[in-house]
Formats: sequence, C-alpha cells, structure tokens
Amino acid sequence: MVSDVIAGRYYLLERVGQGGAAEVYRAMDTRLGRVVAIKLLRETYAHDSSFTARFENEARAAARLSHPNIVDVYDYDSSDGRYFIAME
Repeated sequence: MVSDVIAGRYYLLERVGQGGAAEVYRAMDTRLGRVVAIKLLRETYAHDSSFTARFENEARAAARLSHPNIVDVYDYDSSDGRYFIAME
C-alpha cells in the first residue's frame, strides 16, 4: 500500500503502526508540502456505520485538544470509501 494516494493529496510513504481497526502511515501532504501521519480505518470496518461514527468521534475529540504532548488533527474525511484522520 506504500505510495498509495488518499484524497488526491496525501501520498502514503510507509506504515508506522497498526491497531485492531486502523493503520497509521507517514505521508506527504502535497497541498501544504509537509509530512503528516495518516490514520486509515481498515477497509473491513469502512462499511460498518458504528465503526465509522466512532472513528469520526475520535477525530472530533482529538481536534478539540490542545497540548504540547498531543498531536494536532489537520483533517478528517473519507475518499473512495476510505476514512482517514490526518495528524501532526
């Protein structure tokens, strides 16, 4: 999946972590020219409305936080049925 493009702007460079429902990638935001982390909901869960709602709630909750030890959320969206959170 490396070199995959999400939402026409995030180029996935390498997988850096994974959990039960999502994978995290180092990616390049080509619009802003910066490296970001992309948390990508596994396709297995993308068609389950309870998982997608939980994923969106996670993005909203994290976006409300502001602390030097917590990453900033830059974006939340879905593209071609793939739900993602772009983070610092």
